[in-house]
Order: sequence, then C-alpha cells, then structure tokens
Amino acid sequence: MPLAEFPNDGSKLIRFRCGGAWCVVTEREMIKLLAHDPVLWVEAIRRGKAILRREQAKQRKERS
Repeated sequence: MPLAEFPNDGSKLIRFRCGGAWCVVTEREMIKLLAHDPVLWVEAIRRGKAILRREQAKQRKERS
C-alpha cells in the first residue's frame, strides 16, 4: 500500500497545519468539505477577501 495517493486529475493541493500535523487536501476535497457548512464557507470567503485587501493596501503603502 502506498504511503499516500496523489490526485492525477490536475487538482491543486492545499497544505496546512492542524495541531502538530501537516494536512494536505485537494482543492476539490476542500470545496466538498466547506459545502457541508455554509456558514463556514461564507466566513472563509470573507476572511480571504479581508486578507487580500490588507495585502493590497500594504503593497500600495510600500510603493508610495
């Protein structure tokens, strides 16, 4: 049995720390997991937008 199976469908891998372990899921798996909790889905999108806005504002400030 192989140590891990890797997707061969072109899905991107998402790597994150969970406790003391590294977790790796495909983009499709993450979407499937988030679909089970619509509130979490909305919060994840909101958080992503906030992080992108903060990074863009930081870049604009560094350029000026």
